[in-house]
Amino acid sequence: VVWGCKDGIWRELESKARGEYLQVDMAGTEQIFCIVQQTSSLWIIIAGTAGGLVLVALLVLVGKKRKRFHKK
Repeated sequence: VVWGCKDGIWRELESKARGEYLQVDMAGTEQIFCIVQQTSSLWIIIAGTAGGLVLVALLVLVGKKRKRFHKK
């Protein structure tokens, strides 16, 4: 997210990704910008899914071991 300060007021600006660069429209010849990187929640989703799969695998393994133990 790109923020621009003009006349002492910060406003969120529209920006376009151009490869590794950000393009913004600027009014006048001078302005202060602040670029804030927003963290993606995608890694949280991936970690949660992976954790859930590990839990399911452990439950299946424990269930199989219990069945073997009860058969003997």
